[in-house]
Amino acid sequence: MNLVKRLSSAALMLLLPAAGAYADEVCTTKQVSVPVYSGWASCTTYSNGQWVELEEYIGLSYSSTTRIYSGALSCNAQVPYAGTQLVNVEECTTVISADISVSQNYKNNIGHNIVTVSSNSEANEGETLTGYKWWVNGAYKGSSSSFSMDNFDGGYYANIELQVTDSSGATASTTSRVYIYPYTSSGSGNCGGKGTGNYAIKKVGEEDQKAVIVPAKDVVMPACY
Repeated sequence: MNLVKRLSSAALMLLLPAAGAYADEVCTTKQVSVPVYSGWASCTTYSNGQWVELEEYIGLSYSSTTRIYSGALSCNAQVPYAGTQLVNVEECTTVISADISVSQNYKNNIGHNIVTVSSNSEANEGETLTGYKWWVNGAYKGSSSSFSMDNFDGGYYANIELQVTDSSGATASTTSRVYIYPYTSSGSGNCGGKGTGNYAIKKVGEEDQKAVIVPAKDVVMPACY
């Protein structure tokens, strides 16, 4: 994500497009000196076989050029330099963040239900992600940017934790509870569609415990093949 600068002066905001806040960034405010322009601006335009000079007084502006209009005539003019002015500038940079994404699950060629869990994280401004650590229900899972969970025949959920490190040494972590419904063969069961109801989901490794009732919108469903 590129560095974003925001200027508090209402007039100076005309120089930059509006920018919304990003989810993972740190912003600081400082004063900077910027050029300002003001005075009589003039230019010439050709009309009816002759050159016509247009002139207009420009108040305080942060742009060195303006367009002057007189009836149907117009031309671009230079605005005289008038010095500098201090304005507040807000600088925002991306900070490291950890985020988890889960793909739809499927059944492999030996009958195991598979779901892929991936990092959707971001490094500090100007850095790259260099390390990953995963835990599933408290047990260490691995250090790649993604991994697969498999061989779950019933609906289940898993508490997945991710810690990421970037090239500056900064770290971030997040935990997500993921609800998975089992893959069934194409054309039967719940293959490919969530519906609008609720699903009974049990924690992996605790199939003898009471299920959690989960709304369809929160469940990762199987794809159809």
